[in-house]
Amino acid sequence: MSTLMQRLRSAQTSRENGFTFMEVLVAMLIIGIIAAIAVPAWAGHIKSGNDVQVQAEALNAYSAVGSYKYSAGTLPETIAESGMRGTRDATLAIIGNDDDWCIAAFMEGSKYESAEDAYKVADGSGQACELTIPAGTRWESD
Repeated sequence: MSTLMQRLRSAQTSRENGFTFMEVLVAMLIIGIIAAIAVPAWAGHIKSGNDVQVQAEALNAYSAVGSYKYSAGTLPETIAESGMRGTRDATLAIIGNDDDWCIAAFMEGSKYESAEDAYKVADGSGQACELTIPAGTRWESD
């Protein structure tokens, strides 16, 4: 009788070494629910960060182009000609003429994803620009 009990105990303890299918399934379900909640929130933070980056790069370009215009008396042909340095993730353009101009910027992954949706800045404080972006605008990116 003793050997039978030892066999039953050894069989019982060997089954207790791992997780059951239901335990694994429940753990995967919980992880899936957490991921379903967290991933959209994380993507929203990335997009809002990209929005701010587009705005900051447009303001930087406005400052560089404004300095160039002040010293040269005319707008530069390109943003690069204005002396703006650094890596740019946004695509930028100067629109308008010497009297009425602004900077337009867009970047994939932001709410300003295309030239049609571009963020436009008309002064160093971030005032919106009402100029339309003409066809054939020269867009610059790094």
